[in-house]
Amino acid sequence: MLGVFIVGSVGKPIVISKDQVRFCSIIANQTAMAVKNSTLYEEKLKKIEELERWQKLTVGREVRMDDLKKEIKELKEKLKKSKTI
Repeated sequence: MLGVFIVGSVGKPIVISKDQVRFCSIIANQTAMAVKNSTLYEEKLKKIEELERWQKLTVGREVRMDDLKKEIKELKEKLKKSKTI
């Protein structure tokens, strides 16, 4: 990411002190860190949403597997009963 930090008026050269340069440098670095943190935060939110979708799919599949196992068990019992009759 690249940004521009302008101090003063366009077209009018100004003289600034070392302290002002240091201050501007601190502000620029803090701004860059805030932008980076914001980007990382958004990426983490997207990742959390993706993981939540996968969790719902996985849980849904587990529930379906349990239902199928119950159905198989019931069918086996019906089959046993029909063989004994």
